[in-house]
Amino acid sequence: MKKLAVLLGGWHYPYELYKVLSEQRVPTGWTIEYFCIGHRLPEDAEAISEKETARNYKGDDQLKLLDKILYKIPLTQKHLLDWGWEFILEENTMGNYEFFNQWVNHYDYKDYDMVFLAHDDNLVLNKDMFYDILDAKIDLVDFQGPLRSRDLTPKKVPNNLDWHFLSNGFVDSRSPRGSFGFYTKFLIEKIGGKFSMDGINLTRVNSKSSPKGHDALSDWNQTDKNFMKSLYDNNLALDMRYLSEHYRTSPYCIEAERGFIHKCSALNGKYSKGIQNIQPLIDKFLNI
Repeated sequence: MKKLAVLLGGWHYPYELYKVLSEQRVPTGWTIEYFCIGHRLPEDAEAISEKETARNYKGDDQLKLLDKILYKIPLTQKHLLDWGWEFILEENTMGNYEFFNQWVNHYDYKDYDMVFLAHDDNLVLNKDMFYDILDAKIDLVDFQGPLRSRDLTPKKVPNNLDWHFLSNGFVDSRSPRGSFGFYTKFLIEKIGGKFSMDGINLTRVNSKSSPKGHDALSDWNQTDKNFMKSLYDNNLALDMRYLSEHYRTSPYCIEAERGFIHKCSALNGKYSKGIQNIQPLIDKFLNI
């Protein structure tokens, strides 16, 4: 049996995300283990109060309604335990890939054939994501063009499981996002078993509140650049695939911005375009 490790960086603690991931259909020939690497507790007052506005929303804005579903019930460690998650509390040092580096202090990544890493402010839209991807039930998106070019053309390709990094939605220049991705053991081994934190200065040790400004955590974006460099250095940049050609959105997942889906303002409307592309799925999700 092959093994998939599901690792979420615990900060926002949306009930809906953790629940739907724990209920995913298991791919043929695979087993799944679930881990939450928390940088604050789900029961911390800040983790609960920051999402009260979303929980209490009374309007008809669809994106805010999705946030309401995401955070409908305050998550607890008991929920995680009941759903089969192992919760590990770690220091809030650096964001993005650092929670993987903290996980490998407890577990050997070589015991797993695949690792799914994600921030925990994503909305997964169905329970077939792992099955559809790892049982090769869907086509994927590749981008044709020079390696370091922004002039790339999306192309649907068969999912032959020949990729080493699978992301949600495309950004540009094949730039990865640490907020959602599948990583093969081969790739992790090639980059040295950990993700580089070079060039990052911001730490948030002992902080339990989310920053107010959107750019407050921009220093942590360097982790994606470091990972991209590792892909180039190891000739793996062409082994990337995507679930969608649209930024942060696919038929399987909508990535939030700083904890909230309604904050979809990034990249001059590209996020909004991706939302529009899956509008029928959103309508179905909201029972409209």
